[in-house]
Amino acid sequence: MPDNHLFPQQDSQLKLYLTSKEYNTIVKTYSNRLYYFILKNLRNENDADDIVQDTFLKLWQHKNEVYPEKAKSWLFTTAHRALINLAKKNKR
Repeated sequence: MPDNHLFPQQDSQLKLYLTSKEYNTIVKTYSNRLYYFILKNLRNENDADDIVQDTFLKLWQHKNEVYPEKAKSWLFTTAHRALINLAKKNKR
C-alpha cells in the first residue's frame, strides 16, 4: 500500500481547491515577491508584469488542482517556467 506522503491527493487533510478568498489572499501575499523575483532575472518591467499576470491567471484557471498550502511553490515554479520560455523565445 502506498505511503500517503508520496501521494498528497490521497491525504484527506489537504483540500484540493482554492476558494476566491484564498486566491485573493495569495495574490496579496505573493504578487510583489513574484514580481521582483521575475524582474531580478529579466530586468524588464513590462515582461515581469506580463509573467506575473499570466501566472496568477493560470493559478485561477487551475484552482481546482492546486492545494492552498502549495500555492507559493506552484506560483514560483510556473513563473520560473514562463521566464525560461521567454528567454528561449527571445533567443530565436
